[in-house]
Amino acid sequence: MKKPSQKTVMRAVEELEAAGKLEEAAAKLIEATQKFPDDATLSARLILIYSRRLNAPRKAAAEMTRLLKLAPTSPVTHELAAEIALNVNAFAQAKKHADEMVRLRTTSPDGLYIGATIYQKLSLHERAILCLKEALRLRPNHLQSRLLLVDLEPNHIRSQQLHLLPDLNNMGDHPSQRQQLAYRYLVQH
Repeated sequence: MKKPSQKTVMRAVEELEAAGKLEEAAAKLIEATQKFPDDATLSARLILIYSRRLNAPRKAAAEMTRLLKLAPTSPVTHELAAEIALNVNAFAQAKKHADEMVRLRTTSPDGLYIGATIYQKLSLHERAILCLKEALRLRPNHLQSRLLLVDLEPNHIRSQQLHLLPDLNNMGDHPSQRQQLAYRYLVQH
């Protein structure tokens, strides 16, 4: 009997996904990755099903190890790795993959948004803003990037202005008074 091709497998997986049979789709992909062990596309699709559809981050992480060996220089690989690490709150690992994804010059607005989210969580606002602006350059109507950028830019501008504040330690007796004074100062300037 003839082995099914990767295209046939992907078509079958798409049909199973459309029918809501996600466990069966994952099983089909596992079988396919055993038949075609060097196919990074099958591995990436399995990761997407695990992480985005089945909410199984541990299974996604296990398959991610395999994909990183198959396609270590692919920005898509690092996009998926960053997303998985973010989902399990492994921020150092997420940052490493986001940095690599950006270094490899990803052209995925979704990947850049994921990178921006990671940088935001790590308070690396300038990097986050750069990722979001690039995502919007690639796809001007990328809503998630636009919303996060609107959120980040005013906060980033304010944080950059903090060094302009007068010495607040000598103003007011209580930390909340100092915060109010700082807020008033930023609003006025």
